[in-house]
Amino acid sequence: MDGPALDVLAGRVGVESDKRPNCTIPERTALAQSHGATALLFAPSASAKLGNASEASPSSIPVASLLFPNTLDKLMALAKEHPEATFSMYAPEEPERDLDASIFVIFLMAVFTVGLGSLWSGYTKHYL
Repeated sequence: MDGPALDVLAGRVGVESDKRPNCTIPERTALAQSHGATALLFAPSASAKLGNASEASPSSIPVASLLFPNTLDKLMALAKEHPEATFSMYAPEEPERDLDASIFVIFLMAVFTVGLGSLWSGYTKHYL
């Protein structure tokens, strides 16, 4: 991902295949963002360099990774077959994970069950 070909990324989603394994994913994301990409779709291979998260500059664009190796080929074939089609990426927002009363109820049930089981086993041991 370098050179004048990056100028076409402005306002678009970049599709990155892993043909140049000398860059890490955070470096590629930063490069795509600096050239105006709105998101990055990444098709990694077994030789993909993940990079160190502490060394990466924070990115404000979403990065999606394709799971299967041939998915990028299928996606490109579909885009060529239907040039008028638009593709969307969807990521649902995760709810905040706050503590609620159900966690405490489950904890109390577990403690009560273990305590009652211990008392019962101690009580029945003397009668056997």
